[in-house]
Amino acid sequence: MGAVEGEVALCPTEVALARIEPATGVLREPGHPLDGQCLAGKVLVCRGGKGSSSGSYVLLNLARRGLAPAAILVERADAVLIAGAVLADIPLQHGVDPSAFKSGQRTSVEKPVRRDGSLALRILQAVGEAQHAEGMIPVASAHVGLSLSSLGEAGVELLASLAREGVRFSVPTTTNVLSFERTDSGTPDARLQRRALDALVAMGARANCSCNPFNQGFAPKRGEAVAWSESATAPFVNGVLGARTNREGATALASAIAGVTPRYGMHLDRERLATHLYRVSARLDSLARFHLLAAAIARRHTSGVPVLTGLQGPLRQDWLYGFSASLAAHSTAAMFHIVGVTPEAPDLAAVFPQGVPQAVEIGDEDLEREQARWAAAGAPPDYVVIGCPHASLEQIGEVARLLDGARIRKDTQFLLHTSRDVREAARARGDLALLEQAGVRVTADTCMYVSLSRYPAGATVLTDSAKMAFLMSTRGLRPALADARLILDLIRKTA
Repeated sequence: MGAVEGEVALCPTEVALARIEPATGVLREPGHPLDGQCLAGKVLVCRGGKGSSSGSYVLLNLARRGLAPAAILVERADAVLIAGAVLADIPLQHGVDPSAFKSGQRTSVEKPVRRDGSLALRILQAVGEAQHAEGMIPVASAHVGLSLSSLGEAGVELLASLAREGVRFSVPTTTNVLSFERTDSGTPDARLQRRALDALVAMGARANCSCNPFNQGFAPKRGEAVAWSESATAPFVNGVLGARTNREGATALASAIAGVTPRYGMHLDRERLATHLYRVSARLDSLARFHLLAAAIARRHTSGVPVLTGLQGPLRQDWLYGFSASLAAHSTAAMFHIVGVTPEAPDLAAVFPQGVPQAVEIGDEDLEREQARWAAAGAPPDYVVIGCPHASLEQIGEVARLLDGARIRKDTQFLLHTSRDVREAARARGDLALLEQAGVRVTADTCMYVSLSRYPAGATVLTDSAKMAFLMSTRGLRPALADARLILDLIRKTA
């Protein structure tokens, strides 16, 4: 088997693999204990992984460039981290106590014995063993990632090789966002992105290309087991729809091929019970406020299954999915409950069978404190981004109404991200023409974060999404968060 050796890079918290730059091996996450540190050749010791489902492919590309950690030792290993370690052939050990290590010490880690079988099964078996899964269960569908910014060249080649070998998906499979609109073909990178999409389509995937497949009519049924990548989908699938998925990375691709997933985590009734109770009295009248609510909750508990009381249904799907996206971006949570609103929480007794704990109060002051972390400057921003997750037809119509014939200032670029299906529906309804006349660029298939466009360091970005604000802060930009109405008031062209 042999062993690898390296210097310990110690972190007392979780590490988002997707925040490691594939070109340098440097972690970029402002405020993180390892921010700015190169992890190439180090033995990374931390509590576990967090954040984007693209982390699996980030590890693969780091390994191909010789910039990956030599080994990873964690207290808890999630599916994204495990799949990445299998793809990249990096030793991974879980059940490790980080306090037993010191930064800078040298340590060696045994390489595991390589498993037999297909890549898909090797990934799923590794996850199952690490999570002490109760066997494998069939999945009804999968949602897989394919943005070039996530896959990198190594990931694209992996997909292309699978398609060439005749591998086909065994369950209905949808696709996440691209780094370019699918019609772009003017650069080598755009053509490489198209190659990834073509490979997945050849394997049987739908080319819907959205981080919000729910807007396109793709929604698992209550009780169904699925394997959905895109971190935002897990809390929504589990909490709002009552279907079952863990937070997946390349494991979603493996499940799409094999048709099964390990039975652990959100597939077990006991793991779906609540762990924390929040009584919400804060004003919740916009998408941005739901994003802030999730961030405030995640700041108190970065894992577990939160339960919210005090919210009255019915609640807009956009708001619930925005909450899911923000919760996933700021924590490792894969589920939440809202008493009297979400399907598995008709009352508190249903989610707290052992007794209801004392509630943590979340009021307006808590959301204002979150808002202050992303306070908007007085001057108009360089960029406005709405549509993270991809905007619904209702959101697009709302922006068109709020503009009310006004134009956007010339010194602000306004990006509204959505899916191709929804953009065409907006075109048919007349909203698209109104937005384009106002100076709004309505994109399909992609978004600012996963695109390969280069934005000036220090540029200001104003958004109604706490997820987008967090992600763009890792790119050297200065994000701020505000309600869509306030955003539009700030960037209207004045006479």
